[in-house]
Amino acid sequence: MSEVQPHHSKQSSDTPSICPPEQNEDLKRLIVVRLKDACRVAAFVFFVFAIVFGGTILIAMGIINFNNCPLQRCLPIYLIAEGALLLATLPNVLIPNEQLEMYTKKYNLILCYRIFLCTWELALLVFGSVLVYGMTPNFYPAHGPYCLKPCYFMALFVVTMTWISLALGVLFVATIGCCFIYCPSITRSEKNII
Repeated sequence: MSEVQPHHSKQSSDTPSICPPEQNEDLKRLIVVRLKDACRVAAFVFFVFAIVFGGTILIAMGIINFNNCPLQRCLPIYLIAEGALLLATLPNVLIPNEQLEMYTKKYNLILCYRIFLCTWELALLVFGSVLVYGMTPNFYPAHGPYCLKPCYFMALFVVTMTWISLALGVLFVATIGCCFIYCPSITRSEKNII
């Protein structure tokens, strides 16, 4: 009797996979689409959580330190107002732009709301800058009028981060504008030919 030897097959990289190539490509595209959707949802949830958490923290910090900043009594009020404004931006985030039709009543209402938010944010930025950068901090009650460290540093952080994000936004818009003005474009040269 002869012994049956087990057959060892070596798969090389040239051997085809179980699925046809079209199905592999479709599967890859499906995975990429699902990952993009998952990333969008995660970013949206994080953004909403950050707005709610940040606004709540600012309001709580302002309420807790309402009487703990005799050096600048308006500083806790600024924190409460900034937190409320941050929470007021939540409906703006939840309304997708794709569902808005141009120049309808809903579109105009949302546009007015966004302009209102931007105007108040600019006013609060100027107000907070005058409060934070215009005072010499004193954190010790024994040395005269004082402001507690958490209240002052929270306001300093908010004002500074707002200025930085505003500067980055202006820089981004200026960069895009310069690209459209100074960078050659295929469509511009095609329009000149016609």
